[in-house]
Amino acid sequence: MEFTGKFFKFANIKFKTIGINEMNRYEELVNLVQTFEKDFAKFYNNHNHSAGIRLRKHMQILRRFAKNIRIEVQMQNNQFPENPTTKK
Repeated sequence: MEFTGKFFKFANIKFKTIGINEMNRYEELVNLVQTFEKDFAKFYNNHNHSAGIRLRKHMQILRRFAKNIRIEVQMQNNQFPENPTTKK
C-alpha cells in the first residue's frame, strides 16, 4: 500500500482519502456491497460455481475497502486533539 497525495493505492485500486466526509464513505460502502447482489443470488440460489469465484473476489475488494477506511479513521484520530475529560 502506498500513499500518493490524496489517494491510497492498494492492489491497483485507488481510494480517495482526503475531502470525503464519512457519509460519502458510507454510501460508497453500501453501493459496493449492492454491486455484489447478483453474484450472491447466483451462487446461493443457483449454486453457480463461477458466481462463487466472483463473490470471493468481491469479498477481497470489500476487505481492502474496509482496511482503507480503518486507516482513514486512524489518521483522522491522530489529527484530533485529545479531550482531557476522556482520560482516566
